[in-house]
Amino acid sequence: MYRINLYPEFADKKESARQTVVRRFALLALICVEALLIGLLAVSGILLGERVSGLRSGLAPLQERVAAAAQPRPERDVAQALIDMRLQRVNWSPKLAAIGQCLDGTLQLTGLNGKQAEKRTPAKFGIEGKVRNGRGELEKVTRYIDTLKTDARVTSNFPDIRLDSVKGDGTGRFSILCAPEGGDR
Repeated sequence: MYRINLYPEFADKKESARQTVVRRFALLALICVEALLIGLLAVSGILLGERVSGLRSGLAPLQERVAAAAQPRPERDVAQALIDMRLQRVNWSPKLAAIGQCLDGTLQLTGLNGKQAEKRTPAKFGIEGKVRNGRGELEKVTRYIDTLKTDARVTSNFPDIRLDSVKGDGTGRFSILCAPEGGDR
């Protein structure tokens, strides 16, 4: 025969025991997770320490290379000076080709003159010409200047292209000045 206890205190004790078991299980699970995290931190600390020591051992050869590179090398300085001079040099061939290709049949060139760059004066380039039929001089010259301004071969060194002078004596003569950015007028 089975004993059955129908008193409410017995059910409360049984529920209290079950809650205690659940709490202990949850506490044990939390302790296990914390132990696992602490173990992972310890392992990552060890791996990080090995990585740092490996990087520190590679630091000495790098310091030697930096010290070797810091030693003066006159041949490198000469080569760098030559490269710098070449980069500052004006390549005239593409500019002259562009000046000729931008001409239409209404204009005729009569002279080209360049001013070499000096210590504080940048290089400049002058174009002289005349209008062939003498009519609409300013419009034709302005159209030519606009065409030159769109050609990258000219504007790479001389972005400031402007009309220098126009002769109003019926000859149709004009002068165009090509200067670097900020060049004096």
